[in-house]
Amino acid sequence: MEITAVFRFALNKYGGFVDQIISAKTLYLQAGKPGDRLMHNIKASKIFVEIPDTGFQPMWNDIFYRSAVRRMRSAGLNRQRAKQAARQFIEEWRKVGSHRAGHR
Repeated sequence: MEITAVFRFALNKYGGFVDQIISAKTLYLQAGKPGDRLMHNIKASKIFVEIPDTGFQPMWNDIFYRSAVRRMRSAGLNRQRAKQAARQFIEEWRKVGSHRAGHR
């Protein structure tokens, strides 16, 4: 079945999560309460959602990068160092994420 849904995520808190969804092109949805974790209720019903390529990736890359730069700046780095650190963070984040998702 094909449906369209919109989910809002706080970019500063869940940007990495969104990046993993876009990269993996998949998502599991599972009902729960605030604070619930998959590991605590692994057998609960879930919905597997395929996220098609809509051409959003280049836009997302820019959004994620700018968000990372803002985080680095708020941590006290100057503009040039924040940009460099943001690129490095995203590169490392995606290495870890692709390993966890089983991509090579």
